[in-house]
Amino acid sequence: GQTSIGFAMVSEARDTDFIIRMLQKYRGDHLPGDPPPSITYLTAAERAQLAAIGYELPASEAQIIFEIDRLESRLNDLESFFFFIVQLERAFGIERPIPYTRPEI
Repeated sequence: GQTSIGFAMVSEARDTDFIIRMLQKYRGDHLPGDPPPSITYLTAAERAQLAAIGYELPASEAQIIFEIDRLESRLNDLESFFFFIVQLERAFGIERPIPYTRPEI
């Protein structure tokens, strides 16, 4: 079947956010001082998720910085688009379906 554009964009935003967080962790942002990047900072589950996404970690500090900047820019673009869509929905009075709530018995 086909994947909707909206679902694909939300999936891309989720994956991009995850990759950014893993790049920061790989770089050692969570550690004191200025440690060198290391794959050992990532758990096996995090490495598996990166592999499932199809993302390979860059080798150099310069490449890591470039990737974080590139991906943060894309994530900001996606978030801006989502906020724009919500504003359009409000401007044109488009109501989202109200989720079903079970009545109290």
